Amino acid sequence: MILGSLLGALSAPVKADSFAYVANFNSHNVSVINTGTNSVVATVAACSNNPFCSPFGVAITPKGTFAYVTNIDNVAVINTGTNTVVTTVAVGGGASRDIAITPDGAFAYVVHDSFDSVSVISTGTNTMVATVAAGSTPRGIAFTPDSAFAYVTNSDSDNVSVINTGTNTVVATVAVDSFPHGIAITPDGAFAYVTNSVSDTVSVINTGTNTVVATVAVDSFPRGIAFTPDGAFAYVTNQDSNDVSVINTGTNTVVATVAVRFAPYDIAFTPDGAFAYVTVSGSDNVSVIDTGTNTVVGTVPTCSGPICTPFGIAIKPEGTFADVPGDYWAFSFIETLAASGITAGCGGGNYCPLDPVTRAQMAVFLERGMNGSNFSPPPATGNVFLDVGAGDFAASFIEQLFADGITAGCGNNNYCPDSDVTRDQMAVFLLRAKHGSSYSPPAATGIFIDVPLSYWAVHWIEQLAAEAITAGCGGGNYCPEAQVTRDQMAVFLVRTFGL
Repeated sequence: MILGSLLGALSAPVKADSFAYVANFNSHNVSVINTGTNSVVATVAACSNNPFCSPFGVAITPKGTFAYVTNIDNVAVINTGTNTVVTTVAVGGGASRDIAITPDGAFAYVVHDSFDSVSVISTGTNTMVATVAAGSTPRGIAFTPDSAFAYVTNSDSDNVSVINTGTNTVVATVAVDSFPHGIAITPDGAFAYVTNSVSDTVSVINTGTNTVVATVAVDSFPRGIAFTPDGAFAYVTNQDSNDVSVINTGTNTVVATVAVRFAPYDIAFTPDGAFAYVTVSGSDNVSVIDTGTNTVVGTVPTCSGPICTPFGIAIKPEGTFADVPGDYWAFSFIETLAASGITAGCGGGNYCPLDPVTRAQMAVFLERGMNGSNFSPPPATGNVFLDVGAGDFAASFIEQLFADGITAGCGNNNYCPDSDVTRDQMAVFLLRAKHGSSYSPPAATGIFIDVPLSYWAVHWIEQLAAEAITAGCGGGNYCPEAQVTRDQMAVFLVRTFGL
């Protein structure tokens, strides 16, 4: 067996359904659309304490674990695994409009059109950490791919503010056409495209020089804009002409126009770029455009009531693994582990979440957790453990784990590489990996029913709980002799190493 087959080949996984999150301004909620079935699978109240919170903009964290939704004076944070609001962040009164999250996932920026400002939220603490003065009536915001700069459209001052996100100061102002609204930045970061609602144009800004290098005429009152994932085309929603303009970004010309229903507003693409989802605010639905044919192939109502007025939309990235759907209990942990490069699954686009973790696999997981996803230990000698030859799977990782003092094997100079890891063993492995080989946990007090004070690993198990790495297996138990499965391993690793 080779390393790639166990931890997963780096080929594209089988396609999983993605989910679109739609902010419904007048029905005060968020619709969750399964893009595989084009049906609403959940409706999330945007804020339980205020039925008139009027959600407007939506942004989703890069790992897809949270959706941030702007309301009038706060931002609701939705756990996309459970589709529940887990917290709200106060950002001050007055018309919170668009929202965007830095590509590194560290911050959410919220534009306020009535206060001419931008609020900065730390996504780690979900607290507001800065306020940046923008131009007059800011409406849209987008980031360069390196998260270094935010571009903000200012509708009433007809310009774009460029914010250095390191200092949260405006470092440039770019004049554009009349009433700029939506903005998107090409995937390579080279250009920012700005919709100008009154001028019926799109301004193209070179982000290297912060100058307008092209202007593209579109239909009436353009609002939203988004790029296909490859950056080849920009799709622009035109509110008053009830259509979408398709711009070829190589020539900056409109190559197609797609008719939709009344008053299209925002737009987002599925991760594979095959479909564009357009919020149609005047018709209370979302139009689905096939980007291969530029035709509408579906319409999804966003509410069953008399009026919901969908505005903002964002599409959650597809799950990395075909066998770990978005509602799987450990989805966010498995996705984090994959994003960190520690695993690419078990092969065939799957993660095999219920498979037990062997001691050989565990050695790879732990060494990569300690040293990074690109860590490559020295070649194995085959002289450390009797049952681990130099050419065996994970031999170099196993011998490195021994060299690091994390393990001494399973007895009699063996490592037992094919044996399953148990939860009591894992407690020792994790804490030594986190704190060092000489670490000794404090004395136990007896917090788990099935782990008496006489149990060999009781101190390690209780310290693992004290560090919030585990809460046990339920019912006040820890299940010390149970196998560690791959989904549990993802939780253990993410929490231990702070991934």
